[in-house]
Amino acid sequence: MDKPPKPARRQPKAYQDTRFLESKDARALRILAEYLEPLYRFQRNNVRDTIVFMGSARLRSEEAAKSALAEAERAGQGARPRRWPSGSRPITKRRGSSLSA
Repeated sequence: MDKPPKPARRQPKAYQDTRFLESKDARALRILAEYLEPLYRFQRNNVRDTIVFMGSARLRSEEAAKSALAEAERAGQGARPRRWPSGSRPITKRRGSSLSA
């Protein structure tokens, strides 16, 4: 007696196939999603402008920072201009007030 054939397993849609979505071949889709999903949230919440800060959260120790500054100043990289361009002057701090020019 022959066994009845098994019903064919349906292949999920590509957007529901996690095996595909996590594959190397779907990398471009994941990158696009990383752009489109925040854009969707911004539009949904009426966000029109954003500011992005790039950089490191790691700070040098005070000793290392002072050493690097001293080395840069010795090399002339941290030198301040001797004369300010005409019509400008350095920002200074007055006693009891905020910064002013």
